[in-house]
Amino acid sequence: MTRERRLNRDSVSVGDCVRRKAGKKVYEVTWVGPYDMTLRDPVTGKRTNYANYCDYTFADDTHEKGTSMNKTLYEITVNGTVHIAEKLMEKSSTSWLMQVYNTSTVLFVDKADCKEIVPYTVKLRVNAVEFDYRYDEGMLKPGEVYLTAKGDFVFVVAVDTKNKNAKATPPKLVTRLVTEAV
Repeated sequence: MTRERRLNRDSVSVGDCVRRKAGKKVYEVTWVGPYDMTLRDPVTGKRTNYANYCDYTFADDTHEKGTSMNKTLYEITVNGTVHIAEKLMEKSSTSWLMQVYNTSTVLFVDKADCKEIVPYTVKLRVNAVEFDYRYDEGMLKPGEVYLTAKGDFVFVVAVDTKNKNAKATPPKLVTRLVTEAV
């Protein structure tokens, strides 16, 4: 049996995934305080206030503060061929040393030729609170209004916001409301 790491305000960040020590359900940390934290159920959206650190542990066993599970990937074009690459270092203010993803090929590339790969995201306002969510491209348009299964109104504020920290599970949209200018 592995020993679980204790949570405290220094080891937890907003956006981390935690679970109860005796449970499997995963919650997202939305606020970190000196003695407790606020959690959100990513499925239902329900918030849990005043959750004590001692009752929870990290959802994944490999969590380390300050490390990211995702690498920043770039799309680069070399001699007309598009590659996916990682930035190793900056040679100068205009040139980067890049390694082509899953190969040992290393190239110097102009910074202007590198385009960061980010997921398609949309900004939604749910009950007067705005969040960025990952979403399928072309499904929503700015200005549209939807209703969720819980009865919440969802306003599409913007599309293709290119937010790297967007939430993965958007609210379940049930009905699109057609609005008419008065």
